[in-house]
Amino acid sequence: MRRHPVAAVLATSAAVVCVVTPWLVEPPLEVRLLAGLLTGLTWWAAARLAGAAAAGVREVLRGRARPAGLAAGMAAVLVLAGCGGAPASPPAAAPAWRPVVGAAPELPGGTPVRVRIGLGDAPTDEARARRAVEELVRGGGLTRSTLLIAVPTGSGWLDDDAVAALEELTGGDLATVTVQYAQHPSWVEYLRGTDRAARSATTLLGAVRAQLATLPAAERPRLLIFGESLGATAAAAAVTAVGDVDGCLLAGRPGSAGAAPVPGCTDVGNDDDPVTRWRPGLVVAPRGGLPWLPAVTFWQVTGALVGALDQPEGSGHRYGATLADDWARLGAEPPGGGPAPGPVGPLRAHSR
Repeated sequence: MRRHPVAAVLATSAAVVCVVTPWLVEPPLEVRLLAGLLTGLTWWAAARLAGAAAAGVREVLRGRARPAGLAAGMAAVLVLAGCGGAPASPPAAAPAWRPVVGAAPELPGGTPVRVRIGLGDAPTDEARARRAVEELVRGGGLTRSTLLIAVPTGSGWLDDDAVAALEELTGGDLATVTVQYAQHPSWVEYLRGTDRAARSATTLLGAVRAQLATLPAAERPRLLIFGESLGATAAAAAVTAVGDVDGCLLAGRPGSAGAAPVPGCTDVGNDDDPVTRWRPGLVVAPRGGLPWLPAVTFWQVTGALVGALDQPEGSGHRYGATLADDWARLGAEPPGGGPAPGPVGPLRAHSR
């Protein structure tokens, strides 16, 4: 500390700011303190790196630079500069997979069809997609007016309340198909870097589109796709790769706040959802309309992920039945028909 007083002052100040300033979602005290510690360490390292870079420049100007040390310092600076690039999926947790679903409730338009295919039902994405289509056909899902592809999170969890909101809005004239692609929390799937979510969703959308193409145009149901959290990232990838859907709703898509919209999709994010704002580049660059301080905001948003699911619906990383209005804006008609509201823009924030 005595040798580097500037770095010590900056690190301490940043840590205090991180702990005492408002957060998106109020975390436990120990999370605040840990985030403050990590903020301080980040600022300490950045200050020391800046000092080393300045010393290297002085050595160059004096003709005494050591090539190896200078190259290492410049490489570190370039790596940090590159952190401001594309967003990535955050470590969002998810409840466990529930493979068995009871009978859907009877609604004015009939009984909704629900098809869920687990990892153990077939060995590959292609086989699971085929099994899903077979079950849709067998259950009469293609005779419904609306067909929903619901992409689950990394553990296979699906927001049943969000699906139920669409079932009620369509009066039960809906078929929903879900295919599990992994059995780990979303953050584990992100760290594994296997892109299994995107591959599974793209394969399923392609298989469903191929089956619909065998029907007369007048008999094809409306095709919607929905994903939440990591499932939203996968649904966006599927629409980008395959396209040709009648509506796409993405709830709590990682890194979506301030990002370019996905063509053909509507992003929905709660104002206090840290998942929509988290990205590695938040360490060094602002995004998503948040008040921002280098490193401070990143560690605050990262810490807020811990309690993002421990919130009521419509707050944090919880959506559920609050998506009913967004389903309506995608053109889903309520029981008895009537004009649907017009389309919304690429990002609709839930303020609560």
